[in-house]
Amino acid sequence: MRNPSGSLLLLPTRALRRAVLTASALLLTLAATIFGLAVPAHAATELRVLQWNIAGNSFSLLQDPNEPDNEGTMQVVRRLLEVAADKQPRLISMNESCWLQAKYARQQLANNFGDAQVQFTDTTGFDPLCGADSGSIGESGPALIAVNADGVWDRRNIYFSNDDGSISQEETGRAAACMVVSFASTLGQVVQACSVHLEPQPEELARAQAQALVQEFADSPYPVVLGGDFNTTPELLQGVYAPEQGGQGEYLDVDHPANRPTDSHNTKIDYIFGDRDHFSPTLSGEVIEPGDCPTFPFFHHPCSDHRMVFGTLTFRDDVPVQPAPGEPPANEDPVPVDTPPFVTAGADISGDEGAAIALRGAADDDHGAPSVSWSYQASSGVDAGATCQISDVHQARTTMTCTDDGTYTVRLSADDGVNDPVSATATVTVENAPPVLTLDDPAPWAVYRAGTQVDLAASFTDSGANDTHTCKVTWDDGAQESYAPISGSCDRPHTFEHPGMYTIDVTVTDDDGASDNAEVMVVVYDPDAGFVTAGSTIQSPAGALSEDPAHTGKGSFQFNPKYKPHDDGPVPGGGKVSFGLADSDLDLDATGLEWLVVTPDGKAAVKGTAKVGGDSGYGFVLYGYDDPDKLRMVVWRSSDGPVPGNNLVYDSNRGTSYDLDQAEPQAITSGSVQVHH
Repeated sequence: MRNPSGSLLLLPTRALRRAVLTASALLLTLAATIFGLAVPAHAATELRVLQWNIAGNSFSLLQDPNEPDNEGTMQVVRRLLEVAADKQPRLISMNESCWLQAKYARQQLANNFGDAQVQFTDTTGFDPLCGADSGSIGESGPALIAVNADGVWDRRNIYFSNDDGSISQEETGRAAACMVVSFASTLGQVVQACSVHLEPQPEELARAQAQALVQEFADSPYPVVLGGDFNTTPELLQGVYAPEQGGQGEYLDVDHPANRPTDSHNTKIDYIFGDRDHFSPTLSGEVIEPGDCPTFPFFHHPCSDHRMVFGTLTFRDDVPVQPAPGEPPANEDPVPVDTPPFVTAGADISGDEGAAIALRGAADDDHGAPSVSWSYQASSGVDAGATCQISDVHQARTTMTCTDDGTYTVRLSADDGVNDPVSATATVTVENAPPVLTLDDPAPWAVYRAGTQVDLAASFTDSGANDTHTCKVTWDDGAQESYAPISGSCDRPHTFEHPGMYTIDVTVTDDDGASDNAEVMVVVYDPDAGFVTAGSTIQSPAGALSEDPAHTGKGSFQFNPKYKPHDDGPVPGGGKVSFGLADSDLDLDATGLEWLVVTPDGKAAVKGTAKVGGDSGYGFVLYGYDDPDKLRMVVWRSSDGPVPGNNLVYDSNRGTSYDLDQAEPQAITSGSVQVHH
């Protein structure tokens, strides 16, 4: 039911249920009078509750080496324990707590009060601010601790949708840690309690989440206590506040006045609520300053950006007590509580297929380390036949290696040998790793006669053992082939029918679209293709001469290399090559020719050795085009390699390809270049 403003009204349902409970109490009293039944007395009893958003995962990187496990910041927990020693609460609600802090608080409270049980809700997944070394659990979220209880039941985590505030079946960033707690032997009551942390923005979402939580426990047979950071102010919680406090809801606030701030922004967003069906309006609360927490070893900081709220809720004496589920019979000692283990599968992670991906799970238990076991299943985008191997399924810290990419869900289960096993999951996103191609043959600038076979040898590896592959070769003569590899190889023969300089490109692609490629240039000659002659000049550009990059001037060419009749090649039997650059020491004369390429479309290239300025030990490649006439000269020291590289003496068109079709020679300024077929 909602009021005209849209707020959720729980009063009619609550009022009706309270009337039923009151009638039940009267009937029980009447039955006792008639039949002599014993009716338990319910003297007014106070439940003491402490709520604090400790902001523990904000400071945990500032570690104190003297603290347990050397992880997290325990100063803030000690401050909470100081207040607990003074106020003696039976329920403690902690927000933004690292698991180690909640565990440490429980241990200390158990030492001080005889027993303490904790319910912790991981709302963030792996939290790097909480640390996760040495087998600890790097998680943060709300924690509820019951001090010196007879027993706890119905442990559960309630998650809230960040879309509409409703209770969600999936783990989300906002949640409540809840359990049923029996204080029957000391307070004569069993309560339903939760530690709550809601979404701060937008405020309407926090209100919707609060109302969803109220609705969740609308029919609880137990007194309901909600402590936590509700992240919204009283005027937006009208559907929660009891009419005695100016709202339309069912919950009494121990620290009702809105002008009593509980966080550093001087607003009231932290609360302790008790339902008015079971608690009397006679309650009290106080706000406690967080105090100062020294951070080892240098400075001090406030223990939290929130203040504490402490309150006492007085149980009504007109409502029958409901037994807790599984509570021991009267006059028998309570059964000792052995809580289930806490387990996390760690943060969602990613890695490459075929690589070991670290699983950073952890498990803990009040009575020692539980046994653990990992399992996995494919979630989405996983090809048939893919498998994963977990190196040690019985270690919380281990690795996982998958044969193919996709999304996998890993589950870590923990078993303490007493309770039912508990488990947690994480998502492992396995990325596709591209294949790695190695081009073994032919060698760069390998020389072949036209019409002879060129054998391409290209092997590859792929860490994705479940991948399939396709090879593709572009031969640079107009031919292109795609085919399936054989035994991890893209080997392929090819025959070039015409002379030229050909850049072969080979690519291997896996079934996920990742690829690797390599290319190599080969030289194909034909002794019967013709020859080339030239007497020409060019205007040498700036940057061509390495020893003087600013140099420009005339470059003069004379050459006529040719294959003589009956030459098999690749060395031409006749001709010469010379080049001179004006106003420089670059005066080149060929001392030997290695090959000559003359193409059907009027292009030519010749490679050889030379003297420069009378000194031997140089290599050159000369490129010439006929119609339009163009030339390019490339010179390097033979000691730098058999083919031109990055350390050149001269290049009239520096930075362009050495492939004849892409060499981009420059137009001559005088003379001619003639290709003869």
